[in-house]
Amino acid sequence: DRPIPRQKGDPACTPDRFIPLTPEEFNEKNAQRLGELKEHTMQTLKTKVRYFRSLVARLSTAMSKVPTATFANINERSKRSGKFARRKLEDAYAERKEEWMKEREDHNVSLKPSLGNSNARKELEALCSSE
Repeated sequence: DRPIPRQKGDPACTPDRFIPLTPEEFNEKNAQRLGELKEHTMQTLKTKVRYFRSLVARLSTAMSKVPTATFANINERSKRSGKFARRKLEDAYAERKEEWMKEREDHNVSLKPSLGNSNARKELEALCSSE
């Protein structure tokens, strides 16, 4: 017990277990607490190192699959973009072909036996050039 605070009647501000009476006890308690902290820190560090190693192992296992998956992804995307480009070209060509076929039909309607006459030569040449 602490005689001075007890004599004055004031209660102790901290329990005796927290404040050692002599510097030697303080050093011993401090060294013990530092040892506990170091042990706890080392245990935490070992746990974190084990976790990190397991992450590295999982990543290295997964990385062996990455080139295959990456190539498959690139291949699939290029196929899709190729199909899209081809479909776009086919649609544009189909529209243009339809216009050509209408124009050709109009030209077929414009063909008549009188175009064989030498006087209708300019009209025949204009029809041939537009075809």
